[in-house]
This record gives sequence, C-alpha cells and structure tokens, in this order.
Amino acid sequence: MIWRASAPSELPQAAVLPILCPRLQAREVTAALTGPDKGFQVARDWQKNTAAEVGDVTCADSAPRSNAKVLICGTRVVIDNWKEVLNSHAFGKATSLYDTNPVTGRTSGDPIADAFVLKMRRHSAFLAVADGVNWGEAPMRAARCAVNAIYEHLESNLFL
Repeated sequence: MIWRASAPSELPQAAVLPILCPRLQAREVTAALTGPDKGFQVARDWQKNTAAEVGDVTCADSAPRSNAKVLICGTRVVIDNWKEVLNSHAFGKATSLYDTNPVTGRTSGDPIADAFVLKMRRHSAFLAVADGVNWGEAPMRAARCAVNAIYEHLESNLFL
C-alpha cells in the first residue's frame, strides 16, 4: 500500500512506525561493513591525534593506534570501536566502472571516490553512501569524511 501526504501528521496510524527508545533497542551489531578498502576508517586515520569540534559534538581519538573514538553528544558518551562484522544478509562493495588501462592494469578512475558504511542491528539498520563526484584524492577524502560524519552522528544520537 502506498500513502501520500505533505506532512507526517497527515499520514494514517498504519503508515507510521513507532521509534523504539534507544534503551530498548538491541545494541548487538549483526553486520557492519565499509568500503572501498578501509572506507570511512581512513577519515579517522587522517584525524589521528587531533580533535574536531562542531557545535556541541566533540570527536577525539581515544588511543593513537586504535580505531576507537570517544563520541560525545551533550551528556552522552560512547566508545566506538568499529569492527567489521560479516553477515550473509548484508553485503557492500565499491568498485569502479571506469575502463582499465591495458598497459598499466590500473583503473582510470583510481582512487575510487565513493564511500559507504552499513551497520545492522536486530531492530535497526542504516546505510550511508557518498558519491565523491569524479575521482582523485580530494573527492575521495570528501566522500569518506562525509560518511564518517554521518556514521558518528547516527551512532551518538540514535543508538546510545
């Protein structure tokens, strides 16, 4: 069934799913993937030993050789230890559709400027995708930093 409305309040009750209180949601991660390669994790590598402040959200590395980050939003704090979790029900892969140079064997569009992160729990999931628009170092950094920002925002605001 398809419902149409110009505002959420105009939708019938059957069309609106209740949002579970974060404390009631299952915290166990059943799938977690990022890409290409290390995906948004390279954005964390670029930020090593630095802190970035935006509004009331402060993100800083908790250990210099770890992928762990301390995420703070208001009075809530979480240590985020990203770990890839493979699952047969979730899959993600980033690849280039550009042609391959017959002499060098390299893809014309290296490095791939797109990025994604997928995280799935029992009652919830999110997928963030960023198109780096073109190829090269700058679009790749922009896409991976964008996916990192989305991931940190969702983890610190929805899943605490």
